[in-house]
Amino acid sequence: MMATEQIPLLNDEPFSNEDIAVSDTRISDHEAIYRRFSHSQKNVILLLVSLAGLIPLFVSGTFIPSIPQIALELQSTGNIISLADIMVDAQSI
Repeated sequence: MMATEQIPLLNDEPFSNEDIAVSDTRISDHEAIYRRFSHSQKNVILLLVSLAGLIPLFVSGTFIPSIPQIALELQSTGNIISLADIMVDAQSI
């Protein structure tokens, strides 16, 4: 039975043994999701995702010092090149 606004979420009636068994099954199914990976596997996944998030910072950090040279070669201004960089970064998100 789904909870709606008409059905209170906290029930004053005592639980039956069947309700407790169903509740235990739901908890164990829920916990199984988080036990799919070992602790070390979770740490490796976290490390990889964190490093992937840092890559754009390193790329833009190496690109920014070269903006004046790129602007000279393309006969443009540094502002236009910087704007193009920002637009490319925004599209990659």
